Amino acid sequence: MAPMVPPDSSAPPAEPTVITPAAQHARLDMDWVRRAAVTVLLLVVGLWIGAWMFGRLGSFLFLLLLAWLMGIAMDPIVNWLGKFKIKRAQATLLVMFLGFVGTVVFFAAFGSLLVDQLVQLISSTPKSMDEAVNWANQSFGLHL
Repeated sequence: MAPMVPPDSSAPPAEPTVITPAAQHARLDMDWVRRAAVTVLLLVVGLWIGAWMFGRLGSFLFLLLLAWLMGIAMDPIVNWLGKFKIKRAQATLLVMFLGFVGTVVFFAAFGSLLVDQLVQLISSTPKSMDEAVNWANQSFGLHL
C-alpha cells in the first residue's frame, strides 16, 4: 500500500467547478456535429444523384419492370410445359410465340370494331363537351 501524502498546505484549496444547467446544454461534441453534418450532406447528395439517375433511366427501368411482369406471367405456363419434358427455353419460346399469335388474332378479329369505336368516340367528343358544359351551367349556375 502506498503511503498517504498530506495535502500541500501552501496551495490554496481548489474551488469546485460549478456547471449551470444552461452550460450543460450548451456544450456540443464537435466530432458528433461534424459526423452528423457529413451524414446529412452525403444523404442529400445521394438522393440528388438517385433522382437524376432515375430521371435518366426511367424509360429503361419501365421496360425492365414490364419484362419482369411478363416473366412472372409466363412462369406458370412454362413450368407446366416443363412437366411434359419440354426444355425451359423451348417452353418460353412457345409461350411467347403463342402470345404473339393470340395478339395478332385478337386484332384481326376485333381490330375493325376497335377502330370504329375509336372513330365514334373522337367524332362525338365536341358534342359531349358541349353537353357537359350545359349540365355544369344548369347544375351549378355557372356561365362557361
